Amino acid sequence: MGKTVSFKIYAFIASVLLVLTAGMMNVPTAHADEEKTVDIDNITIDQTTPLKQWDSFGVQWDWSAKNGVKAGQKFTIQFPKEIAVKGTFGIKLVDGAVEGGDCVVDGGNNQVVCTFNDKFEGKDNVHGMVKVQAQAIKTTNNSSEPTLPFEVNGKVVNVTLPGPHGGIGPADVKVPGETNKDGWFTSKDGSKIEWRIVMLGKDLANISGDVVINDSISLKNGAVGHKFISDGLLAVEYTSDPAQLAEPSAKGEKLQVTQDIAADGLTQKLTLKKPAGGWQADRFYNVYYQSQSADGKESAVDTTVGNNAKIEGLPAQNLVQNVTRKQSGSGTITGVNRGTFEVKKVHDPATQPAELQNGTKFTVNVDIQSPQASFNKNYDIQVPLNGDIVKGDVSLPKDTKVTLTEKLPTNDAKFTYGDPKFAATTASDGNVEIKDNGKTAVITISDQRNVGVTLTNKVTAKPQVGTVKLAKKLVWKNSGDAFTEANAITQTFKVNYVCTKDGKDVKSGEVTLKGDGTETAIADVPLGAACSFTEVAPAALPGFNWEGNLFQTASGEVSKDKPLVVAVTNPLVTLTNKYATAVGTFKVVKTLKATGITVPSTKKFSFNYTCTKDGAALAEHTNKKLEVTGAGEVVSPNIPVGASCTVTEDRESAKIDGATLTVAEGAPVTITAGTVPSVTIANTYVKDEGDFTITKRLVDPDGVAAGKTFDFAYVCTAAGKPEIKGELKGVPAGGSKTSPKIPAGYSCKITETGASVANADLKTTGLNDVTIVKNSTQTVEATNEYSQWKGVVKLSKSLTGTGKELAKNKEFQVGYKCVKADKVTKEGKLTVKAGTPVEVKDVPVGSVCTFTEDKAQATVEGTSFNELDSTTVATATVADKGATVAANLVNSYHELGAVAVTKAVQGTAAGSSDSKKEYTIVAEWQNNGKTETKEFKVKAGETYTGLPKLPVGTQITLKEKLPEGNVFSTWQTPGYTSDTKDAVKDNGDGTAIVTVQAGTGAKATLVKVTNTTNIPWYWLLVPLIPLAGAAIPGAPAPQGGKPQGNAPQTPGAQAQGQAPSGAQKPGANPAQNVQSQQPNGQKQQVQGQKAQNKGLANTGASVLWVIAGALVLAVIGAVLVLRSRRRNND
Repeated sequence: MGKTVSFKIYAFIASVLLVLTAGMMNVPTAHADEEKTVDIDNITIDQTTPLKQWDSFGVQWDWSAKNGVKAGQKFTIQFPKEIAVKGTFGIKLVDGAVEGGDCVVDGGNNQVVCTFNDKFEGKDNVHGMVKVQAQAIKTTNNSSEPTLPFEVNGKVVNVTLPGPHGGIGPADVKVPGETNKDGWFTSKDGSKIEWRIVMLGKDLANISGDVVINDSISLKNGAVGHKFISDGLLAVEYTSDPAQLAEPSAKGEKLQVTQDIAADGLTQKLTLKKPAGGWQADRFYNVYYQSQSADGKESAVDTTVGNNAKIEGLPAQNLVQNVTRKQSGSGTITGVNRGTFEVKKVHDPATQPAELQNGTKFTVNVDIQSPQASFNKNYDIQVPLNGDIVKGDVSLPKDTKVTLTEKLPTNDAKFTYGDPKFAATTASDGNVEIKDNGKTAVITISDQRNVGVTLTNKVTAKPQVGTVKLAKKLVWKNSGDAFTEANAITQTFKVNYVCTKDGKDVKSGEVTLKGDGTETAIADVPLGAACSFTEVAPAALPGFNWEGNLFQTASGEVSKDKPLVVAVTNPLVTLTNKYATAVGTFKVVKTLKATGITVPSTKKFSFNYTCTKDGAALAEHTNKKLEVTGAGEVVSPNIPVGASCTVTEDRESAKIDGATLTVAEGAPVTITAGTVPSVTIANTYVKDEGDFTITKRLVDPDGVAAGKTFDFAYVCTAAGKPEIKGELKGVPAGGSKTSPKIPAGYSCKITETGASVANADLKTTGLNDVTIVKNSTQTVEATNEYSQWKGVVKLSKSLTGTGKELAKNKEFQVGYKCVKADKVTKEGKLTVKAGTPVEVKDVPVGSVCTFTEDKAQATVEGTSFNELDSTTVATATVADKGATVAANLVNSYHELGAVAVTKAVQGTAAGSSDSKKEYTIVAEWQNNGKTETKEFKVKAGETYTGLPKLPVGTQITLKEKLPEGNVFSTWQTPGYTSDTKDAVKDNGDGTAIVTVQAGTGAKATLVKVTNTTNIPWYWLLVPLIPLAGAAIPGAPAPQGGKPQGNAPQTPGAQAQGQAPSGAQKPGANPAQNVQSQQPNGQKQQVQGQKAQNKGLANTGASVLWVIAGALVLAVIGAVLVLRSRRRNND
């Protein structure tokens, strides 16, 4: 089942494919012979040398439409950017008087567009050629680029450029030789002309301002003239640099130019603004501007426009230029009616001889055999080489046979022709039969279609040769009787020849000539070759010298520089030899040796020579002169062989000013044949010169110029001679230097440079002018006397402070040191009093003097020397010659005062043994900015005088170290007092400020430090113990205000109601307060007892007082133990 279904599907698909295939086979196709296309080939450039920028040339191409053309059909040639068609115009495609179409040369789009009309419709093999003028406007990127791309109907065709490597090279640029003017129709717009004026900078150099050009335009031929327009106005300045010369408008420096055009447009004024650097003679200046046809349309062919420019300020000029619009193009068209033949003659460009020009016509025999006998014909046609196709002149009936054979030229002197080769123009054309190995073509006419063949044959140029003839001619001089010409005529002479052409040797060899003038021929020399000849030195003839030879024709000399150019007919070349009596020569060799001078290479030396032979002087060679320039040679005239010649030099002519001359002359020489003896004359020159020596002496008591070296300059002159300058540098004191050698007779002026020293006077002697003496050294002794500038430093002493009166008579010791440039110039010690300055004299200017006081000796009795407020070091600088400068030392003294401290103790415990100890007091004060302290001890009732004397006004802070209390005494803050008003300020905190008072140097200000010490409070409870016992039931009441029995008393207690000795402050004695309260307290106590007695019965026995006393004793013991421990710890 499955196989059946699959088979049905396959069958269905096959049926569909079959139907589709049948349909495709029935699609109509276009017949090739109905296509009407135009083919372009053989695009060529008619220049044979390599292209260069701005070259103009023709561009030609062949076009063909083998199936004919239609009206309106076009083809387009687009030129590459490097090549531009020239102008915009039309070209007719013509066949005789018949116009088959038009070509438009479009300079704006750089192309040529050709359009056919209906004149050649219905013809086959319509073809032709088009030629237009073009110009190379750009160089190619590669100067060896072989082709450039043209576009033919949108397809690229690479066209071979001329020359061995192709490419477009840079233009041949030339430096403008004169101010001139030119112009041309622009390539893109046939309505405009570009004008250019070229001006030489040297012509404009005399114009001080702007250059003004008056210009006019006129119509010389044609219907429509031109007017000036503002487009394209440009001015440039450029140099002879090749890049700028090639494109001045693009590479030159732009200049400012204005244009004033008249209303009618026929005249204008151009003003070229003067450049910033002026008009330079080595520069060039171009102005470009344009004109346009008056109607704005393209100018007609042969329109001629004239332009006349005049530059103001320049003499006669030739600035007139006419420009004519030319049509530079042509075109052809041809075709054959159906039913005829056509023949084209071609040749391979690679093998085509240069002499064979395109267009050369070749003869082809045509033999027509037709079924219709009236068409039978045998005739010759002329077919141009690489030119137009030649067709049959009638349409032939079907089956007509046309046999073509070429008739080659015979006896052609220039070319050799190979066998002709016919071939069908269309290789597949079955109506062409080639026979006889290509020599014959048989064309069969069918279907009224044109049938074409191409005829090719190899052509080679025949070598072109000629013949050169030579003959010998002998000329004798002073022959005498020693030899006869008849003997010489029998001699033979050999000549070598070389003929070159195109840089290559084409023929060379040797010929033998007879002395009798017989002609000898050199055959088969290529025409155009340049031949030169060289004679082999002939054999010597006894008694005669060969004086040389000469190749010449009737028109002139023949030599290597003037060779004989071989032509079809050549003149006879005559070789003339000259002989004379045997003679010889000698030469004078001049040698020069110079010391200290240069002998000019142009100096001429004169010599006299005299020759004798056989003991007799030769009149022609007696006292004759010879001359040589520089160290060279000179050869004598011919002198008979065997003569003896003596040479002497003219000494006067050999002398050189400023030099001593020594001449060594050579021995006489004998003239011989074949050799040239020499006489050497040697001149030795020694320059007349001397020198001078400069010695430096110093007078320098202060050493201001120590270590200095000295420089001298000199200028030496002599009348009519060049000036000589020089320097002698680095001469030390006491040393010398000698100048270079100087020509004798020169006078030298010597000057010293840079001898001055800062802050010193200089006097120089001994620099006298010297005259240089030959071989001698002149001496110059230059003495420099230096006087150092000096000044005075005045040192004064000033006193300040409260103690200055005590120091007014003191003499102070001061040391000083003056330094300049790290060198001590003066130092010493001085004694100075306040108010009496002292001077340090003769201090060199520039010195810095430092004065330092001896502080150890600055003390003054009764004063304190205050360094902080003192100036013990002072400086002064001596800046000017004779100046007095000041330095001041200031000493500050404070008057000293004394302070003494006395100690007093008061209070209830003042009499205890504890109050009689030493008390520690600390004193602190400021002295010269420093804090000083002193701790001292003093006992009560004593006075301490150990504090140092201090400046009046010094504040001393006193602070007592407070004694520690014990069970029997307590201490209060101490108090400070003085019997001197305002001397003490008690701060209330245990410290005081004491101010040192004036006038206390002898008697100190006494400061009293008072301490208050009392018994402790708890001793007040002791009197209350009996009262406590009375209050106990059964205890007897005490009587009165006085304790009974052995009740303890306060140690040291004063009598009731008596104030303690020395108590000054309220409350200072607590015992008084207790006593004052005691009566009241007793009263209260008694009242309490009474109240108590009312409630309890008195038993008569009580132990409470015993207990209270024990407690008091325990407390006292504990306090004593603690105090003892503290002391131990301290």
